[in-house]
Order: sequence, then structure tokens, then C-alpha cells
Amino acid sequence: MLLTDAELADKVARADLGEASPPPAAPPPSSSEPQPAPIVDESAPWIDAAMQYGAVLRTALPEGAAAHWTDERLHKFGEALARCARHYGWKWGELFNHPLAILAAAGWPLAWPIAAPYLMPHLARALGRRSPSAAPPAPPFAPPSGAVPASERTAPVQVLKPIDAAP
Repeated sequence: MLLTDAELADKVARADLGEASPPPAAPPPSSSEPQPAPIVDESAPWIDAAMQYGAVLRTALPEGAAAHWTDERLHKFGEALARCARHYGWKWGELFNHPLAILAAAGWPLAWPIAAPYLMPHLARALGRRSPSAAPPAPPFAPPSGAVPASERTAPVQVLKPIDAAP
């Protein structure tokens, strides 16, 4: 039922003077009816992690690759991680107990010696330090003056005879 402007103004005036009865209150929800769950944004931790760790990795990447790791793309990546988390039932707190996370942590020491020569110059540049490869080469080893050559420092080798051999 639609009210005209005059009827609506009259109704508001009567309510202000206390002449009109208030509208009926909604009945309290019964305990048997299911209550709606509060809306919780579960994607925030995933997006925050993608943004934080992506920014750290961006400093280690070569300039050509780092230019593609924008905040917008990292945010979209975080949203995609959150969608996967909802779909597969990933829990943020339980993530580090996942077998793949444990595998990645166990594989890092194995992968670092292979990746370090490629990543260290980029990390050093990102941190404002000279890379180890930019350091001048060390001078060749020269023994101190008066040193005895190794051939003269060792004892002569004695040849042992087998026990069952006759003398």
C-alpha cells in the first residue's frame, strides 16, 4: 500500500505526538531456526601473504621479471589463493603442516646451492650491496719467505711387507 505525501506526513506527525501506535516489532527468532553465520572475509590472510611475500620476491627478481610483479597482480594472485582455499578447504593456520609445505621447506637447502649463483647478484643489487661476483679476485697463494716445500716436510714412505711373506 503506497501512501501519498500528505498521508505520509500526517502519519509521521501522529507518531511524533505519540498518537499513532508503533509498527509491530519483529518476533524474536526462535532457537529452532538456524541463525545466519556471520560473514567473515577469509580471503584477507591469503591476499596479505601474497602481497607481502610477493614484494619480497620482487626485490630478488631480475628487472625484466620484477616489472611484472605489480601490486595489482599480486592482489589477484592472493584472491585466487583464497578461492582455492575455500574450494579445497585449506586452513590458513594449518597450511604449514601440509605435506607440500613440508616438502618445500625440506627442498630449500637442496635448491639453494643451485639457485644462489643466479640470485645473489640480484639480491645484493636489491639490498644495495656489491655482489660477490663483482669483488676483485683474490691474489694467487704465495708461501711466506723461508717456507719449507711440502716435499721436504713429509716423512719418507715405508713399504710394508705382507705378513705371510717370507723374510
